[in-house]
Amino acid sequence: MITVKVQGNFKPLVEKLKSTDNGFTDFLLDLAVKLNESIRERVQNRGFGSSLTPMPKYSKKHRNKRKRRGLQTSFRDLTFTGNMFNSQTEEKIGINRVAMFFKGSEDNKAFFNEKISSFFALTSEEEKIIDDELNKKRFV
Repeated sequence: MITVKVQGNFKPLVEKLKSTDNGFTDFLLDLAVKLNESIRERVQNRGFGSSLTPMPKYSKKHRNKRKRRGLQTSFRDLTFTGNMFNSQTEEKIGINRVAMFFKGSEDNKAFFNEKISSFFALTSEEEKIIDDELNKKRFV
């Protein structure tokens, strides 16, 4: 699960919204969808982790296994069956609260991959998505 701490100019807005929703939870859910899409694109299309650098290459054994299945082997894209990223979801968990996570047993796979190379934390590019979306929106 990702927790985003809001600081600076947005703190008064968040304080004002704590007791009421005013559409903020739906906004957060839409934002979580955009962030999950960005994470997925960054990993699957570019092989970049949270540091915006390439993740470690697959082991020779795993590269050969991927090659036999007709999968790309030039960078780590964390996609063998597609199940892990297909389980990536976002959910309302309360007023002004949304969680981003992997469903079921795919959570274990994501946790294992996160230990090898951080990929689920937000990058500076993804934090900018948050800033841009908050700057566009008025809730009160």
